[in-house]
Amino acid sequence: MTLIAQIIPNKMNEENNENLNENFFDSYKNILLEYLEERVELMQLTVVEKTSILTAKLITGIVIIAFFMISFFFASIVLGLYLGEIYQSNFTGFLIVAAIYIGLSLFAFLFKRKLEKPIINLLIKQLLTGQNSSKN
Repeated sequence: MTLIAQIIPNKMNEENNENLNENFFDSYKNILLEYLEERVELMQLTVVEKTSILTAKLITGIVIIAFFMISFFFASIVLGLYLGEIYQSNFTGFLIVAAIYIGLSLFAFLFKRKLEKPIINLLIKQLLTGQNSSKN
């Protein structure tokens, strides 16, 4: 074989190898970019899902608490009037109800830390749960 016959195929093989390498890296880069775009989209959807679940639970919780507070308010009035009937003085009946609420407020203030921990743990659990929270 002549020297020219040996150089031409080697040169063609080198060009083919370079084209194969470029194609491989281009396709690998495209696959990697697609994967990263999909991961970012998945993370965005996960954040939206968790935010919407937490917001829905927060709104329903506020509505339930509002109804409970209205009921509690009227029950307090009824209790004050009932105690007023017993003690023959509305002032005394409402004073007793107020004293009960002051006692409950002091209790909540003294045990604030112990009352906060379960609430914090519940919120963290709600934020960190995945598919289980969306089924509820």
